[in-house]
Parts: sequence; structure tokens; C-alpha cells
Amino acid sequence: FDYPRVYNPKSDSFEPTSKEKRVTTLWLEDIAENGKKFMWAGGGDTGLGVFWLDDNRVMPIYSDACRPLTYRGNTITYFFKDTESETVWIGTDVGIAKYDPYSIRFHRSDFQRIIKKPIQGSISKVIQDKQKSDILWISVWADGIYRWNRKTNEIKHFNNETAGLPDVGIFDILQAKNGLIW
Repeated sequence: FDYPRVYNPKSDSFEPTSKEKRVTTLWLEDIAENGKKFMWAGGGDTGLGVFWLDDNRVMPIYSDACRPLTYRGNTITYFFKDTESETVWIGTDVGIAKYDPYSIRFHRSDFQRIIKKPIQGSISKVIQDKQKSDILWISVWADGIYRWNRKTNEIKHFNNETAGLPDVGIFDILQAKNGLIW
């Protein structure tokens, strides 16, 4: 991933915090248990990393299919932080993983087991329902939208054949203040 750039008022320009070049398209600010701020970084096929803001240090986090406490997939497609549990959900090209800040481990989601099929595309977005916090709305490019009730493990799949979507190429979803999903 490409390291963040910091504005330097002396040169009136943004300067890289490292000379290493990798593509980063996703950032999520977070706070460690010790109170230090950091950024989750990912995107493209460069995997996942943590960028410590206090000393510009980067810690790559590798995927390993043989180690169940790592995330699956190498292409990070979306980050989402649960407002209640502070769990960070990571969408990848092969599913969803969650990072539990209290156990300092990744847990591979039961999402694919519950839907009883492999996800046909990459996770493009995850949002927490503003009115029912147990519900996650998950858009999957080339597969539609899923509504997942994490408390009951009920999942409903919305696609162009069963739920009126004109296409399954879903890149984004959002929820209006009145609760409508767009």
C-alpha cells in the first residue's frame, strides 16, 4: 500500500511518509488499547496493513489460509467499524473477516457458511443498519446485496432474479436517515 502523505507547510506540499510504493485505496482510523491512533490500510491486491500515526511505522498483516486466526484473501475491498462492539470488519475478494480488538485476532466470518455457497464477487461495502444494529447490509459486486441478522444468523439475498434489483453489479449501498436502503 502507498503510505499516507503529510502536508508540510514549509514546502507547501504533501510529502510521502515512506519511499515504498504500493497501492492503497482504503483507510480506516482506529485507536489501539494503549490510546495510540493508527490507520488500517488496504486496497488492491497488496493486502492489509496498520500505519501507526505517531512514528510513521507500518506493520503489514498477512493473510494465511492455513492459519484460522488470519483473514482470508489478499484483496481488501472494504473496511467497516461496528459502532457498538468496535469490531473492524474487513471485506475481501473471498469473504468477510472481523478483527476483535479485545482478542487481537481475526475471526473468519460464518457469512459464507450461512449462505451455503461461495461469494461470487468481492465485498464492495458493509453497513450497519441504523435502526437495527444486529443487521449488516453487505453488497457484493456481481452477486447483489445480503441482509445479515448477526443475532439470528438469518440472511436474505437480494439480486436481479429474486428481489427487483436491475443488476447484481453493486458497488455501494447507503442508508438514509429515514431507514431506507439505497
